Amino acid sequence: MSEPVPEVLTIEEIYPLELRGAQKQRWEHLLAEFEERYGAPAEYVARSPGRVNIIGEVMTLLPPP
Repeated sequence: MSEPVPEVLTIEEIYPLELRGAQKQRWEHLLAEFEERYGAPAEYVARSPGRVNIIGEVMTLLPPP
């Protein structure tokens, strides 16, 4: 990868306005669940586009280099 991985601080930088409410709720639940399980807040969250096929194969959405 020739460009650095982008870093963002808020979900507003990722999701369009019409999706922010549901996504904010989802992320808040994820962070609360993490803290409950591990006893400390997450230092960061990493995400990447992609999908997993039903049989477990990883399928990338990025074009080949």
